[in-house]
Amino acid sequence: MPYTVLSITSPTHQLLSDKQECSEKRWNGKFAPSRGDQNITPIHVHVELACPPHTPLAVGELVDDLATVMLSFSLPTSDACSELGEFDNNNEIVCLIDQSGSMVGSRMMKAKRALQLLLSSLPAGTFFNVVGFGTGQKLLFPQGSVSYDDNTVAQARDFVEQLDNMGGTNVLTPLVKVIGGPRREGRPRQVMLLTDGAVDNTAEVISFAKEHSEGTRIFTFGIGAGADKTLVRSLASVSSGTAVFITEEDSVEEPVIAQLRASLCSVKHGLSVSWAQHDPLTTVPSPLPSFAYAGHVLSVFATFPPSAFATEGIVCAAGCLKFNFSVAITTDAGSAVQKLSAARRIVDLQRSDENKAEVLRLALAHNLVSRHTSFVAVEIDGPAEAVTASMRTCVARLQVPHAPAAAAYQAVHRCHRAKHVACRDSNSSSSAVAGVRRGQYVIINGVACKVSDVAASKTGKHGSAKVHIVAVDPATGAKHTLLAPASSAIEQASVSEGKYLLVNASEEGLISVMADDGTTKDITVTPEQFKLAETLLNGTDDVEVATLILPGTEVVTRIGPSPAPAPAQEHQPPTAANEAVAQAPTAMHGGTPFDRLCFLQRAAGYWEPSDALAAAVGATSAAQLLVAAPAALSADETGRTWATLVALATLELRHAALRPQWCLLGDKAHRWLRSAAAAHLDACSVAGAFVKSLC
Repeated sequence: MPYTVLSITSPTHQLLSDKQECSEKRWNGKFAPSRGDQNITPIHVHVELACPPHTPLAVGELVDDLATVMLSFSLPTSDACSELGEFDNNNEIVCLIDQSGSMVGSRMMKAKRALQLLLSSLPAGTFFNVVGFGTGQKLLFPQGSVSYDDNTVAQARDFVEQLDNMGGTNVLTPLVKVIGGPRREGRPRQVMLLTDGAVDNTAEVISFAKEHSEGTRIFTFGIGAGADKTLVRSLASVSSGTAVFITEEDSVEEPVIAQLRASLCSVKHGLSVSWAQHDPLTTVPSPLPSFAYAGHVLSVFATFPPSAFATEGIVCAAGCLKFNFSVAITTDAGSAVQKLSAARRIVDLQRSDENKAEVLRLALAHNLVSRHTSFVAVEIDGPAEAVTASMRTCVARLQVPHAPAAAAYQAVHRCHRAKHVACRDSNSSSSAVAGVRRGQYVIINGVACKVSDVAASKTGKHGSAKVHIVAVDPATGAKHTLLAPASSAIEQASVSEGKYLLVNASEEGLISVMADDGTTKDITVTPEQFKLAETLLNGTDDVEVATLILPGTEVVTRIGPSPAPAPAQEHQPPTAANEAVAQAPTAMHGGTPFDRLCFLQRAAGYWEPSDALAAAVGATSAAQLLVAAPAALSADETGRTWATLVALATLELRHAALRPQWCLLGDKAHRWLRSAAAAHLDACSVAGAFVKSLC
């Protein structure tokens, strides 16, 4: 039966069409090109229908004397109290990170950021390990995965920060070590693989992953423009995982959390699909997997003779889940279902060169791209009749580099990519609008501005959430605003600080300064700053000039006497309340208040009432934090319940636009509260009022 379309969104491309353009049987979509001149990204579309949850949807078409049916369904989760559905914390999660030479630099920084985020977001009760690989491999815990707690997480964070160049790219050996090793009873193994390169034994790596896919899933991250898409996508596909690609311009937060969320879904065994009346001629995939993961969409394609096709069937799983479905066959919908079925079959076939003939047959019959076929565009001058008459079919041989040649190919690839990036501001990068937060510097209307306010709307019936950004030009004080979809991109301005010695203020509006290396330059200042500089130059003390260096400009933020060096302080051991900060790597706790707040969460899910937490939520000290706790929480001598409620309120009230990044941390905190402090959940409103008072 037809269902009303509630929303149409795309996680990969900007959607230029609105759902109101849907007709009764067809939706014509328009998409903006994907970013990056070297990356052709498949268009993924999410369609939300007004139908009961977990209703199997079956559509069929009759084309060329063949009925093809596509059945799509997802299995339900059982944990209704978690926003993630069945949030399984009995997993074993192993992170494999590529440490080959090509990962050095920005790619390694992205990979480290991704791993630190993964470590912060793992649920309590998980077992985990981290493995670095290059020519060889290095395991954080050589004896196998360990329980996720504050001690092991601290070791893992230190291990990640020390990752360095390990030579070549050998993926198979660490996979054999991790996947082929002993498993922990009752714990499905989830592998997070981060890599930027290609290998010369792709088929062998994929074959090994497929052989061990029962109970082990691989979630792949292609880092940078040169990542081998066949390797990254196929490893995920054969193991029921998912793949994402992160280019030099992309932020890592949302892809990382999306992958981790997918990995935590529980397994439903005993999967089967029964077709009433008639058995299909062929099915894809074949054989059907014996299990599926809760919340994941599974599509099954089946073909029937035109006079004997099934009109209904049943999906069964986990021994007790049964869903009936009906099939509507149409003759005027084109060949979309046939083409999707052929594309899915090609994915399975082209993992082996023995299936080349069948891959060619399907690809040519349905005009599909594969390992052995490609679209070739030829521009011919002349009238349209001449162009039509001159069209012909030809075979174009494509040489795919392997082994030593692959390095040269990737070098050329990176060279083209560098030319593309060089056309952009060298002091800016791009990220999703949803990731923008107060205090950050972004480029609006071509001007580098400091964000003063961010407000996000919820996803409505007319499409994706919108984000309203207000930012101030630090040079002029002018306000700039932007209203854009949360998934769209925005340029981030790279900001640094400058410190100089004031030399002269002889020309109105300009001061001369000298850097530490002895070089001098002139900087534009306001009339008030110029007068202050003249006054201070008449004194006897050195005058320091502090600046903010933005793309295309440098703004003076302070002119004053050079500060005296701070007196040496006697070293004091860290207190228990600040122990977590003492262990924090610079990449995490040296960032924004949001980053510090996320990092300070303990492995069990709670926050300690420390000075560091107070600073992250806007309070002056841990004492101010604790004195605001309601009397009902006085029995909690540790203050953890109140600290956790305040941290959650801060995430909800100040960082709602970043929910995709902290949703797993929030789920972990709610679980801790329910298990350790369920009687005090009514204090949430008090915590919210306290956080609002700090704004």
